[in-house]
Amino acid sequence: MSSTSVISTMSENEKRDLLLNQIFPPHVTELLVQNKAVPPELFRDVTVMFVDIVSFTDICGACTSPLQVHKLQHDFYLVLDHC
Repeated sequence: MSSTSVISTMSENEKRDLLLNQIFPPHVTELLVQNKAVPPELFRDVTVMFVDIVSFTDICGACTSPLQVHKLQHDFYLVLDHC
């Protein structure tokens, strides 16, 4: 069975969990699914930042490839790393 077939047979909750587990550690996914607070954790030399870039969809619409979107994000975060 192809991965597309497997995903199409998954429930919405299973799809949600699959996505969340690709982004977060399993213990964080579990707390998020339970609608519970996720306590902060300390990791040396790591910064995690969640941002909402105004008009990001419009900006990406002007890009000609996913690689160009990735470069745009990469350059943006490089600037922030050096602030």
